[in-house]
Amino acid sequence: MTALTKGKHAETGHSVLIVSEDQRFIQDVQGRFFQKNGDAVASEPRGFHGINGRGANLAYAKDVVVFDPHPDDPKEVEALGKLLAKRGADTVFLGLSSDEMSILQARRLRDVGVDEVLPLSISEQELSDVIDDTLASRRRAPFPGATSGAPGSVISVVQARGGIGATTVAVNLACELRNTRRDRRSDMPRVALLDLDIQFGNAGVFLDLEDNGAMRAMVEDRVTPDVPYLHKMVQRHESGVDVISAPAGVIPLSALENDAVAGLMDALAQRYDYVVVDLPRALVDWLEPVIKRTSLLHVVTDLSVPSVRHAKRLIEFYEEVQMGLKVDVIINRENKPMVRMGQWRDAETVLERKFVHWLPDGAKMARKAADMGQPVRKVARLAPLSRALTRLARDTAAAVRESGQEEKLKRG
Repeated sequence: MTALTKGKHAETGHSVLIVSEDQRFIQDVQGRFFQKNGDAVASEPRGFHGINGRGANLAYAKDVVVFDPHPDDPKEVEALGKLLAKRGADTVFLGLSSDEMSILQARRLRDVGVDEVLPLSISEQELSDVIDDTLASRRRAPFPGATSGAPGSVISVVQARGGIGATTVAVNLACELRNTRRDRRSDMPRVALLDLDIQFGNAGVFLDLEDNGAMRAMVEDRVTPDVPYLHKMVQRHESGVDVISAPAGVIPLSALENDAVAGLMDALAQRYDYVVVDLPRALVDWLEPVIKRTSLLHVVTDLSVPSVRHAKRLIEFYEEVQMGLKVDVIINRENKPMVRMGQWRDAETVLERKFVHWLPDGAKMARKAADMGQPVRKVARLAPLSRALTRLARDTAAAVRESGQEEKLKRG
C-alpha cells in the first residue's frame, strides 16, 4: 500500500479496521491485502450492530474500514448507516463481497454512505488504487458535519505560570467533553483540541500524536483556513477528539496573523460542538480573535502569591479584549480545604471570584497518562484526579450552555 498522511503509520502504510463476524473473512482480507507494507490492522468480530461508542471511535480513527457486506440484513445496514453519518473525511468504508451482489443490493449500501462495494477477488494493487483515490476525493470534498446552525463553543485554557499543568487540563478537558451528552439519546459531542502555544506547545504529544506540519504550513503559506482546509490540519485521537498540534519546530510568535487565526476559529466553531484551545502564556495580538470567540476562559493556577498575581494580570487583559468574558479559575494540584480561610480567601478577594474547580495533586498519574498518549481517565478512571476532571468537563458543558442561552435572551 502507498503511504498516507494520517496517524503514526503515515510513512509505512494504512491504518485499517476489518469488520466481520466471520473470522475467515478477517484472516483472508488481512493476509491478502494488508500484510506486506507496514499496514496497521485491527479487527472487529461483532459486526456493525455490535459496535459501541468505543468501537465507533476506533473506526473513525482509521484510514480504511473494510467489511463483509450484508445488504439484506436491516439491522446491520441501519447500524452501518448510523456509523457513517458521524465519520470524518479521512476514513474510507469499503465492502468486499465474496458473492455476486445485485445492483440494488450495492445501492442499499451506497445510499447509507459506503464509498465502494468491490469483489473480494480484486487484486492488492487495484484495492490500493481504490483506497488512495477515494481518500483523495473525500479530502477534497466539503468537510462532513459542517453546519450553518449555531456555532460551537470555544473554551480557552491559559496558565498563570509555567509548569502549572494547563496543557494537562486542556487535553483531558477535551477528552472528557466527548462524554458530556445531555442524555443517552443524544449524539456524542464533536470536540476539537487546538494547541496555539506555537513555540512550546505539546498538547498533541500528550495524546501520542506527532506534528503533521499543518500549523507550520498554514503560517508559511499565509492561509486563512476555512472548513474544508481543516482536512489538512486535524488528527483524530482514538478518544474521538480531533487535534491540531503546535509545530514541532519553533516559529516566531509574530508569524501568526489575526485573519488566519480568526478563520481557523470560525472554521472549528462551525465544525465542532466544543473547541478547546490551549493558549500560550505570551500576550500577542492574534489572541484577540480567539478571546472574542471564547465562551469560557479557564485560568489554571495555584494559590501561591506569584501565581495569583499573574492570574490577575491575565484576567484583566482578557476582560479588556472581550467585555463580559466568563472566566473560571481552576486551582490545580491542590485539594480543596475543608474551611475557606487564609490563602484561599485572600486569593478569591484578589481575583474577585469564587473558586469552584479544584484538581487534586495527581502529577504522577498525569505523567503516566501523557507517556501512554492517553487521557487520565483511560489510565485510572476512578482516581481522584480523573473524577475531578470529569466534573470539570460536566460543569464546563453546563456553563457554556447557560452562556449560550443568556446570549439568545440578549438578542431576543
